Amino acid sequence: MTLDVMWSVLLIAAVLSYLSAQFRKNISSAEKIFYGILIAAFLLRVGSALIMNFTELVPIKYLEDNSTYERLAWRLARGIEIKAQAEPNRNFIWLISRVFIVFGFVPFLVGTLSALTGMLTVLNIHKITKMVGGDRAAALVSGLWAVLPSVVFVTSQPLRDPIIFLLISTILLWMVRLEKGEAGALLPAAGVALFAVLLCFFRPNQFIIVLMALMVAPLATFGWDRQKPMSSRLCIRGLGALEFMAFLVMDCLGLNGLDLVRQYSDAGYSQLNLQRVWMANLVPVSREVKKIAQSSKKKETETGVKVVIKSKPALRPGYRSKDEKIFEAQVKDGVLTGYRHDDGAERGTVIGFSIVSDNNMKEFILRLPIRITSFLLSPFPWQFKSLFLKITVAENLILYGFLIFGLISIPLLFRSNPGHVRFLILYMIFSIGIYSLIEGNVGTGYR
Repeated sequence: MTLDVMWSVLLIAAVLSYLSAQFRKNISSAEKIFYGILIAAFLLRVGSALIMNFTELVPIKYLEDNSTYERLAWRLARGIEIKAQAEPNRNFIWLISRVFIVFGFVPFLVGTLSALTGMLTVLNIHKITKMVGGDRAAALVSGLWAVLPSVVFVTSQPLRDPIIFLLISTILLWMVRLEKGEAGALLPAAGVALFAVLLCFFRPNQFIIVLMALMVAPLATFGWDRQKPMSSRLCIRGLGALEFMAFLVMDCLGLNGLDLVRQYSDAGYSQLNLQRVWMANLVPVSREVKKIAQSSKKKETETGVKVVIKSKPALRPGYRSKDEKIFEAQVKDGVLTGYRHDDGAERGTVIGFSIVSDNNMKEFILRLPIRITSFLLSPFPWQFKSLFLKITVAENLILYGFLIFGLISIPLLFRSNPGHVRFLILYMIFSIGIYSLIEGNVGTGYR
């Protein structure tokens, strides 16, 4: 504990010393606001990490993932193999274990590093918005990212969401620079390719979204978009070709879910819906089917093999919980035909129509606008069954305003500076379209 606090205090002091030194320089008022936002963002996230590590103010159910990652990372740091985790989670655990190998069991230091990562995301957002909309827009948007409670909370947790947000925001920043035609195009292009690969390890569905946007972005460089330097156009085309090859490789390996999308039968639609509700990260369901088939707790029923697995959530020492995880799945002829997952905690709610199975193409097309609308506007004012949702419902009222003004201003911005915002718009379109199909959890969808 003493070493954990000592290393954390040293890191906090180093970051604040640097930011304070920049703030005290003879700089413009806009730059002072920028450094003030970064200081606030870092301190708020450090405070959140402090509360999560040294108090019991945060409800237990919000700490379960944190404690699981830390516990398994500590085991991995001591050379004990871990198996029962999905690949993206294993990568998070591996990352935390590297910190534990160097410094020992230091959960607060991991939280402080997450706070620093969250602050760097705010920095990226400020730079992106400044290039697109100017200093005032940058101060407003990055300021909101710095202080919104739900964002502060999720970006101060052990190297999970902070890493994902940092990778995505850096990719967006470098693509805006490429599309603006800034000098030295090769370096940001190489960075985009590298960070897209890293994103695949930590959040596969976000990798698919970035990959699709990168494949479509080069099309404009062959037509109306000839104001960019040739180096920028070539880099964007090269990225598109590279990502297209990666997409084909993933398709051949069955890692992108296209095999299910191609099945236009009723069974195909049912399986596609079950997959997106089951994992929501385009991982094949065959692993889970195999686990169920091998389970000693399976029961034969008229509708197939039924398995019910109960377990207690793993919490930090000192916490007690009567919550019980219940996983119930059903398999028939080697296909996952139904499932129920209840972690025992009070559930908020789901995004509308996200877990409704489509029986044919007509139902899919008719429900798609409803799914997109629900994804964009959730959580609604009546969806406040958990503490996290009560906070996000209040925040969402602010974001409604951004959505309304965005619908008006983004088309105008696109007409005046199409080369600056094209990739941002493509990324948003693919994000909204894909996540409205695969994401059923309001909290995750809101993030």
